[in-house]
Amino acid sequence: MTTPPPEAGIRVIYGAGYVALDFQDGNGQGFRSAALTEAAVDQLSRDLLTARRQAFGILPPSAAVVEIIERGNPGTTDGPGSVFIPNDVRINGVSVYTTGGVKIHEISLVERNEQRQLEMATVTLTLPVRRVTVAAEGDLP
Repeated sequence: MTTPPPEAGIRVIYGAGYVALDFQDGNGQGFRSAALTEAAVDQLSRDLLTARRQAFGILPPSAAVVEIIERGNPGTTDGPGSVFIPNDVRINGVSVYTTGGVKIHEISLVERNEQRQLEMATVTLTLPVRRVTVAAEGDLP
């Protein structure tokens, strides 16, 4: 199936497992062709969607930045680290309510199996919450 050439001078041809693009040259004479596999078209679509989201300030979700700290502790400069009692937890730079206490259950490092490189760290905390909402995004007020 071929679409009619748009004003921009691009003709799209869909084939089995590929998409061919014919680009009209600058003087309106003839076309140059480029064939893309379906996987390349899918990647291009994802890249275009990411670029559009970034242009409008809509960024994809990313891992949280969690800081478990003791406010007021100046730390140490003469050794590998300080002994401290956490009294503040920040998630993505925002302090969360911890008056009821913070319980740190586990901090673990997750490695990739192939190269055994560190991929990410995970942390399990128990924090007091004021409200928990579990809903589809469209159902939120």
